[in-house]
Amino acid sequence: MVDQCGVCGGRSRVDCAGLCFGHTKTDCLGVCNGTAVKDDCGVCGGLNRDKGCGGVCFSKRKPDCTGLCGGRALVDRCGVCNGKNRDVGCDGVCFSGAVETPCGCRVPNAERKDCGPCGCVPNGQQHPPPPTPYVQLAAGV
Repeated sequence: MVDQCGVCGGRSRVDCAGLCFGHTKTDCLGVCNGTAVKDDCGVCGGLNRDKGCGGVCFSKRKPDCTGLCGGRALVDRCGVCNGKNRDVGCDGVCFSGAVETPCGCRVPNAERKDCGPCGCVPNGQQHPPPPTPYVQLAAGV
């Protein structure tokens, strides 16, 4: 009996590239002379993407924004890791510095229009003026 390479009584085979006595092999994806290999989790071409941050395959554990494996710290809406939205002003804007005052939400040191003691309010209305401080009068007046 003749094998695939014409050798009588031989056991030779043609490799994936069609060469007799060749050593070219298929990778785990079935590509001849390919480079894909199984990763640590047994996934062909997986590049260890299924490995959790603790080194356990398929655990889905990921580091939080501080780098702690399986931690719970999140990036807040201002882009601060574990910031818990503390940098959002009362105006809803990140890092605006706006704080609640008796006159409403204000940005410290912001330029104010001359609309009254608390600045302008919607529709051009003014807040009522603050109470007039008491003046101590001299005795007998």
